[in-house]
Amino acid sequence: MTGPKSKFDVQGNGILAECMHTIKFAFYVMQTFLAWLFFGGMVRRAYRKALREGRLFYVDRLPSGENSQ
Repeated sequence: MTGPKSKFDVQGNGILAECMHTIKFAFYVMQTFLAWLFFGGMVRRAYRKALREGRLFYVDRLPSGENSQ
């Protein structure tokens, strides 16, 4: 019995399969890094704006960070 397959499992044998696996994994890591960079930048900018305006910042209320209540 085999376990569940991961999207990062090497499916074939040989150098080409391993190279393709490495490229796919590197692309996934790069995508994750860029997403964190982009959304982290959004949060930082909104937080700094809230600090300048002297109000509380709510992360779950992006992009403005304002409380609607």
